[in-house]
Amino acid sequence: MIDYGQLINTKFTISFKAAILKKVLIIDDEEKLRTLLARISGTQKLHIQKVLNHTGGNKAEAARLLEIGAATLYWKIDEYNL
Repeated sequence: MIDYGQLINTKFTISFKAAILKKVLIIDDEEKLRTLLARISGTQKLHIQKVLNHTGGNKAEAARLLEIGAATLYWKIDEYNL
């Protein structure tokens, strides 16, 4: 099961994420790696949007449910244009 709180609570750059995924998943194909990163980002965005909808837009409650700091949530909202 994916720990979305941990997944969303990352501030790594895409290149750093890619380096980690390459080592952990042993992905040598750059296109597959980009596809995987895009899917992770899409999942993060969708999950944050669902939690925000669930809380009626209450960002403090959403951050609590996601188990992330408010600053991280605001950063993700800005990153994903939510």
